[in-house]
Amino acid sequence: MVWGIPRECLNGELTDKIVLEDDVLPAQSRQRAVFRACIVGYGCVTQNADNLMVIGKGTNWQLLAKELVKGTAELICLHGLTQLDDDMYRRVLEVTDQIDLEPWMLQSGGELWRRLLASFPNDLPLAEVLMHLARLPAGTLESVIAAVIEQPESTARLAI
Repeated sequence: MVWGIPRECLNGELTDKIVLEDDVLPAQSRQRAVFRACIVGYGCVTQNADNLMVIGKGTNWQLLAKELVKGTAELICLHGLTQLDDDMYRRVLEVTDQIDLEPWMLQSGGELWRRLLASFPNDLPLAEVLMHLARLPAGTLESVIAAVIEQPESTARLAI
C-alpha cells in the first residue's frame, strides 16, 4: 500500500524452506551453491496473465516482508529498464542479480536505503523517485549513489 501497488499484485508465502527452480540464481561456483542452499527469503517479479506480480517467500514474517518490499522496488525499477532489448536486459540482470552479493547487500543495504530516503524530495511519491533513479544513465546513478554514501549531509534533497 505504501508503494501504491494493488494488493492483488502481491503474493507472499511463509514457508519452512525456500526451494528455487534451477534457473533462478544459478550456482556457478561452490560459494554460490552454498549461498543458494542457505536461502531463507526470496522475492521477484513474475508475469501472471496480463499483470506483473510481486512474489515473496520467507521462512519468517520479517524475511517475507523484506522480500515483498524488495520485489516491489524491483517492479518499480523495471520501468527504468523498458528501453533495453531482451538480450541487454538479461545481461544487466546477470551482472547485478548475483547471489554472492547478497551478504554485502544485507550488511550495507539498510543503511544505504536510509541515506537514500533522507535525500528524496518530500513532495514526490517514493515510487516516482525510485523509477526516476532506475532510468538514470549508469554513470549518473553511480555518482548519485556515491554521493549518498560518501557525503550524506550534502546530498539532502537530491535534484530529482
